[in-house]
Amino acid sequence: MSVIALANLSRSRWKNGLGTKATIATGDGWSLSHAWIDRDSQFSDFGGLDRTCVMLAGAGLTLTFEGGSAVDLPAPGTLQSFSGDWPAQARLHDGACHVLNVMTDRARSTHTVEVARFLPTAGYAVVLAGSVSCDGQVARFGDTVALPCDGEASSDLVTVAVGLHAHHARS
Repeated sequence: MSVIALANLSRSRWKNGLGTKATIATGDGWSLSHAWIDRDSQFSDFGGLDRTCVMLAGAGLTLTFEGGSAVDLPAPGTLQSFSGDWPAQARLHDGACHVLNVMTDRARSTHTVEVARFLPTAGYAVVLAGSVSCDGQVARFGDTVALPCDGEASSDLVTVAVGLHAHHARS
């Protein structure tokens, strides 16, 4: 299946119980998921993982890390990468937010995340705006396209392109 519909994903509680998530896909040392944040809350501890959060919907949030550094995700399409080892607190700007989480076990893999106005050729593409017709299915906001796919994109397409890269064993 090339299109993974957001509406068909099962929701569950975060690891720390303070929010909800829906897993899109997982593999050896990586995961791709949606998360809904409806109140200021501590992010779950994911020591050993590298994380990227991408704002999909909402009025934005600020992530404050232990030690006082902070970054803003002010609008859909903004992203921030950080270590899962860093304790993080999310403060909502004005209401609930919906984010995409990409996490990789840094000992086994890495990831790249970019907001793009095209359909990538490999990895995953989460639709932020517009639509993609792929293998007889249509992906719209929040839906994920597992790539490659033989598809056609709307002229207003914006995706969150996710590349996952396994480390190769050294001999």
